[in-house]
Amino acid sequence: MAHSPRRVRVLAWTLSVVLSAGAAGALGFVKYAQISAAMAEAASFPEPVETVELVTVGTTMVADTINVIGELQAVQLVELRVEVPGVVDRVGFSSGDEVRRGQVLVRIDTSAERADLAATRVDAERAASEAAREAELFERGATSQALVEQTRALAAASEARVQALETQIARKTIRAPFDGRVGITDLKPGQFVEAGDLIAQIVGLQNEVYVDFRVPQRSAVLIDRSRPVTVRLETLEATGTITAVNPLIDRATRSLGVRALVEDPAFARAAGGLASVILQTGTPKQKVVVPRTSIARSPYGDAVYVVAGVNGQLRAASRQVRLGQTVGDRFVVILDGLEPGVVIAADGSFKLRDGALVMPAGDRETDDPETTGAAEDAAAAQRPGAEWME
Repeated sequence: MAHSPRRVRVLAWTLSVVLSAGAAGALGFVKYAQISAAMAEAASFPEPVETVELVTVGTTMVADTINVIGELQAVQLVELRVEVPGVVDRVGFSSGDEVRRGQVLVRIDTSAERADLAATRVDAERAASEAAREAELFERGATSQALVEQTRALAAASEARVQALETQIARKTIRAPFDGRVGITDLKPGQFVEAGDLIAQIVGLQNEVYVDFRVPQRSAVLIDRSRPVTVRLETLEATGTITAVNPLIDRATRSLGVRALVEDPAFARAAGGLASVILQTGTPKQKVVVPRTSIARSPYGDAVYVVAGVNGQLRAASRQVRLGQTVGDRFVVILDGLEPGVVIAADGSFKLRDGALVMPAGDRETDDPETTGAAEDAAAAQRPGAEWME
């Protein structure tokens, strides 16, 4: 029995659909089996464990402070500059030399001025002799009072010109104003210098330095000159005393200028640099303090990871906190969100997430985290806050 072409096409299309569906089903079954096997294999792997340092939150005595940046200023510092232009005749120092007060540092050529001075002195002596002679003649009645006064005026003018030349010559000799150390200079004999050109800087030899800094307007009323200030420069630390406070708050910056004095030769050698200044503004109080490495910062706020036992394992849980002032370089005060006695992650906390399995630093990792005794080991790894503050 013959089939129509239309029926043949329908049968062929139906058969292809059935075969395609069967192939897709078979492929899906294979993929499902593969994924199930992979999931089963992954489930057999141990859960990742993050190794971190654990500390017990503690309290310590902390005073309220203000942290600002200050500039170290030499107690004695001058910039020697040329007063009168001319050619350098002599340089009496080298870069970095120690000089004494009154020592000649630079002498500018004065040959022309000295020649003028010699001629002016001759004129002054002649004018003085003429004035004396006219005065003698006046006593004899041989000359007039007007002529006597005229010769005296000429003599005084000549003497003034002598003094002016002597002053100009003296201004071409630059001396050290105090005992100090000279900075680096490129000044050389024969060099022409203009008025105002820098010769060199001289810094006094004192073993002390000023620290100038500014505090915000809101903290100006807390400044107490009787309290010492702590100054830090890299690894150096010294204590200073407040010597001066500006009487007015600067309108442009809304801050108050303060000057402290630090007696320390190492700081004195760093004059011109910047240093950290810490001012105590209150009496010490017990406050919660944690290592700075335990703070996790994010756009949503600051947090720490609290570590606690869950079903025999140590797990991390994020907790929001409000930070206060820093204490030294390693610690920070917690104003809210954390209480003493809680165990938190410190070094290595950046690796954690909520629910992460934690192993205290120093523990030996095993194949089965559930049998490591992590909770007991954590207790041994915890250190009271008073200890890790030392």
